[in-house]
Amino acid sequence: MLVLLCCPETLQPVRLATPDELQRVNEPGVVNRAGQGIAEPVHEGLVRKDGEVLYPCRYGIPALLVAEGISLAGK
Repeated sequence: MLVLLCCPETLQPVRLATPDELQRVNEPGVVNRAGQGIAEPVHEGLVRKDGEVLYPCRYGIPALLVAEGISLAGK
């Protein structure tokens, strides 16, 4: 099913987040692209091909909305 999913902003393919990427988005002070803090720890996520944005998965469902994306650039 993963091959059918893509980034809603750039349409790039996505892949499963690595443990290192998940650790980075769970650091204090991280916000999503809407400027909201991360309310609960992210245990799963999808990262777009260029590695710049992670989309969290909640209860196994990816939140593939531009505002839900968490920037990995510069982290």
